[in-house]
Amino acid sequence: MLFRSGVVLLHGANGSGKTTVLRILAGALRPASGRVWCDRIRGAVGFLPQQHGLFSALDIGANIETFQRLAGVPPCGRASRARDAIACFGLQELLARRIGQLSIGQGRRAALATVFASAGEVVLLDEPDTGLDAAGREALGHAVVRHCASGGAVMMTTHQDAWIESLCGASSIALLRSAPQ
Repeated sequence: MLFRSGVVLLHGANGSGKTTVLRILAGALRPASGRVWCDRIRGAVGFLPQQHGLFSALDIGANIETFQRLAGVPPCGRASRARDAIACFGLQELLARRIGQLSIGQGRRAALATVFASAGEVVLLDEPDTGLDAAGREALGHAVVRHCASGGAVMMTTHQDAWIESLCGASSIALLRSAPQ
């Protein structure tokens, strides 16, 4: 499978391998066979797991800074990328709050802002709209469209894909669960 820019949606029943595909592309899991390559020339792959993966004892700003350093974002670009992501997901009022003090939706928006502030060209999102209200889904859609407009690629799983397809005309890949042996 090859894609250079735009949005690809992974579809399939629970247990069909959607999360596994994203984990393999992110480098968090090795494939059982074959080889996988994901271009990291234009920065680290941004990966949002189903459980947002942030440090609960740190505030939003510290999480973003930490992930930017880990992803190798050049110091000169960190502040502007962080500001853009924080504004996109409406987190200005919550910046000093620790992740563990946020609601599920606020935590999800914080995780999304962290991914977009620290990712390179490729962003992998595992059910990113879980826990988001309409405004949060709209912010996610704008972030995805903006990322793709700058030449980036987004692959995501979602059970409610009509909103993202209508926003950016995503391509789809259906994963089928194999029959039990």
